[in-house]
Amino acid sequence: MRKGLVVVLLICLVLSGCWDRREIEEIGFVMAVAFDPSRDQERLAREAEQETRTPVHEHDRRFSATFQVAIPSQLTQSTEGPRNGLQPFFNITASDLTNFKIGRNLASRRSRIMNYEHLKVILINEELARQGLLEHLIDFYIRDHEMRRRTHILITKGEARSILEDKLPLEDMPALSIEMTDENYTRVLESIEPTEIGDVSARVLGQESYLISRITKGEKGDLKVAGAAVFLGKTNQMVGWLGEEDVKGYNWIMGNAKNGVLETEYEQGHMIVFETDKMSTKVTYERHQEINRFHVEIRAEGSLGESWLHQIEINDEQNIRKLEQSVAKKIEEQASRVLHKMQTEFYTDIFQLGQKIKQNDYAYWKHIKENWDGENGEFRKAEVDITAKVRIRHYMLNERLD
Repeated sequence: MRKGLVVVLLICLVLSGCWDRREIEEIGFVMAVAFDPSRDQERLAREAEQETRTPVHEHDRRFSATFQVAIPSQLTQSTEGPRNGLQPFFNITASDLTNFKIGRNLASRRSRIMNYEHLKVILINEELARQGLLEHLIDFYIRDHEMRRRTHILITKGEARSILEDKLPLEDMPALSIEMTDENYTRVLESIEPTEIGDVSARVLGQESYLISRITKGEKGDLKVAGAAVFLGKTNQMVGWLGEEDVKGYNWIMGNAKNGVLETEYEQGHMIVFETDKMSTKVTYERHQEINRFHVEIRAEGSLGESWLHQIEINDEQNIRKLEQSVAKKIEEQASRVLHKMQTEFYTDIFQLGQKIKQNDYAYWKHIKENWDGENGEFRKAEVDITAKVRIRHYMLNERLD
């Protein structure tokens, strides 16, 4: 009996280990993916028409995917720069009809197997987003077991692959720079909360309209994450852009403007800078005389981070109230501007106001939910009133400003 137990234990020792182990030298870690319309699309369409005498169908359009792959041996943990002067990453581009086929094709062009467990960002060209291909492009990344649900998605204004070309200061590769810049949204009122692949998956299933962060590349190669792309939930198709001023208003309405900085004029062109410490938004709903009515109340507390006031007694109670009213008026203007744009230009409820109807009158919501967004939808007809209340808690100084 004891001999049998010893044999079993020895066998267990021999069999121990990772059944799916792969050496790190055999793996290519994908850090970012950028999608663009295929550069060969027009040529492929001409060839297809010549061979079959029939036009290429919409669903036969190819796209290209550019993968940014880390080179572990070139990654540094100091500020001395890449070892041997080489970049710690390389980019490779492939084109086809599906992500799955593109991924398999890479195996014939590179020695290492691509691994997506460390994928940071997915960049999608505006042109593909406007064609309604978002759901198609990310389907593979939602299904595969290697994928991170917290991978950031951004829409590019212009070619997506070009954003991955140049290494930026401080970080080892563009993928890391983009992810970390996107996470600075709490300090940038012009940026929305990062859109993760898990969020998009939920929006797609719920057919809810939503925003995705915009990323642009300047003439000198600098990247900027600000503004947002608007997606209509019913089609998951991009319908337009929100500019930086629009996003400020969106963040006020959604209650995401904590740590935001607002500049506004006060009496004859004098400038004040208000920094938000605390804020909240309360939305109430009622249906009155066949009209959906919403009231958005924005409350913000903060401090004067900077002031260009002259000959103003900062600790005078009357002046303080005027300062607060000036800031509140600016908030209302920014919020009302983006609301007007969504109701008259995009007809898209990115504020989730429809959820208030669903919570308060589910039977009525079931009746109108298919016709909530859209040019002739109920969202366009809704009446929305916005008010802001501001308290300046800290003034940074108490002396007279001369």
